[in-house]
Amino acid sequence: MIPEGISLNDRFKIKEHLNTSYALSLAEINDETIKTISNIDIKTLCCNLLKYWKTAREKRDVEYYMSMTGHDDRVRDSIDQLNTKTGRFDRRLQTVQKTGPMRSLFRAKKGYKFIVADYSQQEARIIAGLSNDRVAIDLFKAGKDIYLETAKIKMVSGADGRLGRNLGKEIFLGLNNGQSSYSIYESLAWLGFGYDVDDVQGMIFRYDMNFEGIKTWRDNIVSTNLEGGFISTALGRTLKISNEVKVNSLYNYPVQGTAADGFKLALIYLDRQLDGQDARIVHILHDEVIVEARTDIVDFVAVTVKNCMEKAFNDILPEVPFVVEPEIRDSWG
Repeated sequence: MIPEGISLNDRFKIKEHLNTSYALSLAEINDETIKTISNIDIKTLCCNLLKYWKTAREKRDVEYYMSMTGHDDRVRDSIDQLNTKTGRFDRRLQTVQKTGPMRSLFRAKKGYKFIVADYSQQEARIIAGLSNDRVAIDLFKAGKDIYLETAKIKMVSGADGRLGRNLGKEIFLGLNNGQSSYSIYESLAWLGFGYDVDDVQGMIFRYDMNFEGIKTWRDNIVSTNLEGGFISTALGRTLKISNEVKVNSLYNYPVQGTAADGFKLALIYLDRQLDGQDARIVHILHDEVIVEARTDIVDFVAVTVKNCMEKAFNDILPEVPFVVEPEIRDSWG
């Protein structure tokens, strides 16, 4: 079904060949799009291709991570603090897949456990705090999932569960990353939703009506910061901008920059609290901290991790509760 001249690793050419030869309209070949294929032979082929690509990637990844491993069997990553405008850390291990077995290969040393902790809905909480949107803040204070609630206020049926949450997340974060209605429509189509552009525009209208504070904040970011020539995080770290700056950068910087500031503050708090204990930070990824602690004190250290991470953002955006639920594990995944 695939001509000899097309490499099995060339996803674009394979997709184009299938679309042309079998009257398909696949934007990508993935778990969601193959559900739309009625030809059993083509669907089986695509399933096998996905398995092959996954296995090939895992093989490359294992070889890459082994190259980072020292004689003591410890993996040592490099962290670049100056590679992003927002201040987010850049590191090689961020490519390790969350799903699948790969993270289970990174294990705590004998007699120790990993404490793996990250923030729940971090970006959405930051947006709520920066905009001072009372509806969003009250939802977080009530312990609600903002993405599910977003889906419920604007969608038709089926807003509950994982599918509804994915829908709400695409709308909430998409708008606040500067995406257009058409771009959000494309993202939803890729996820398997059957909405058209008019549907998406209606969703955005209802979203803006419900979260008026966030809508006003987005509008003010464009007008105020373009005029002033700079944009700032909640802690006041500024980025100079020109009139040619893209709108999505205006939305993105204060959120991602505040996330970076708060995360670094959390690391400072945590490093101080771990001083003198048989526990240490062994890695960081995006909004995730991995601490290795001796088994007999790991429960106590997990509470310390939670408190330090939550305190950092509550010091910056005190109106919004930030939530961290650490997990104690033998391995990273």
